[in-house]
Amino acid sequence: MIARLHEIRCAGCLNTIEGALRRRGAESVKIDLGSHIVEVVYQGPASDADAYCAAVRATGYQATLLGVASQNPGADGTDG
Repeated sequence: MIARLHEIRCAGCLNTIEGALRRRGAESVKIDLGSHIVEVVYQGPASDADAYCAAVRATGYQATLLGVASQNPGADGTDG
């Protein structure tokens, strides 16, 4: 999933958000402080993206979901 983060200013903000996302079950979290974009890789249905945004909100920050890509490359029998 890709989301825009609001009101992040420092590495401490990033660490707080990343920790919350990993506790929720994220396999990979990439946050760009300059663009305020977070990319999260997780196993599960696309609808779980809302729960990841809720995990960010629980830390006191806001997240706007921008999109969800397939979380299981190759699940349809292809290599991705």
